[in-house]
Amino acid sequence: MKTKSTSKKLSLARRLAATYLIVNRKKRQRSVLTILKNKTFEDFITNAKNAFPLALAKKVVDQKPEETYNPFILCGADGTGKTHLLETVAAEFAKKTKKIIFQSAVRFCTENTYILQKHDIFWKKYDVLILDDIQELVNNTSCQQQLATCIDACLRLPPDKNPQMVFACAGSVNEIKKLEERLCSRLERGLVVELMKPDMEVRLRYIQTLCKQHEITLGREQRLFLARRCAGFRLLYGLILKIKAFIAVYDKTPAAADMENIIRSGGVNIPENYHAIMEKVSQAFNVLPEDIVHGKRRPDVVMARQTAMYICRRRLKLSYEEIGRVFGGKDHSTVIYAVNKIKQLLISNESMHNMITQLEQVAL
Repeated sequence: MKTKSTSKKLSLARRLAATYLIVNRKKRQRSVLTILKNKTFEDFITNAKNAFPLALAKKVVDQKPEETYNPFILCGADGTGKTHLLETVAAEFAKKTKKIIFQSAVRFCTENTYILQKHDIFWKKYDVLILDDIQELVNNTSCQQQLATCIDACLRLPPDKNPQMVFACAGSVNEIKKLEERLCSRLERGLVVELMKPDMEVRLRYIQTLCKQHEITLGREQRLFLARRCAGFRLLYGLILKIKAFIAVYDKTPAAADMENIIRSGGVNIPENYHAIMEKVSQAFNVLPEDIVHGKRRPDVVMARQTAMYICRRRLKLSYEEIGRVFGGKDHSTVIYAVNKIKQLLISNESMHNMITQLEQVAL
């Protein structure tokens, strides 16, 4: 015979399960397996720069019960692949258990208020909690308190029964410090890693992968053009889709002018590499970077400015108008003159040729 207390627990468990079904179905969120079934760690393109976060993500999925990486927090700016890696972690966990929740942090806290009041039963019901965008909780004190309490309840469980918590935060590790002290301290006691922006090598490999997936043929110069102009995975993905649409409409591979138009319509910002170019050129000519930008007419400053313009044009593939904006709003005709002058000097002046060859490497 069931006692009144047992009946209450069973009723609560049923309501808990029903609540999760509501999250999955009535809220139109497909199951983790349906959305992410093809995600694997092998698909995450990286090199030594982000090898450590990738290795830790794999370790978290494969860890033994007595090991502790809880909570695991993955940070990264837009375009670093943070969401892709988080989804891969969810997909790998989903292969092991169906007792998993994968939501945005705000949605989890606001839609599961009842669950969060019964942590003991919640953590018996679920093995894995994966929350994205915890930085969005910054101005929501109530949600932060709920999540902190939820983390505490998880960490109080015996090591061999400890569920796994995985959170993602958009931005650097410092974004976590903007959360309230109670939640921040719970997160910082876990394993916090940050994904760095993909470098040129990784971006090129990513472009090649996308071209293969979408059956697009782009030449080496076109792939370099995209990789130089886009610092993040998300923008690159969107541009590949635009190129695919262009090919479908015009039945041809986009020419250089077409690629430039696609770039401009894709919301692509001027690559940050130009800062490095400006710095290196200013050192080579022994002038200040701000003098290069702000129009001083000393001969050495003018030569440094023209050199930097030439390198930005050649290595970053910026348009004359974009270079003009970078250099304090110069007219495009000024940029054209500068680029042509440096081209002539490269032919007639060997020392200038050697200097610029070395400076060009900073944009790679």
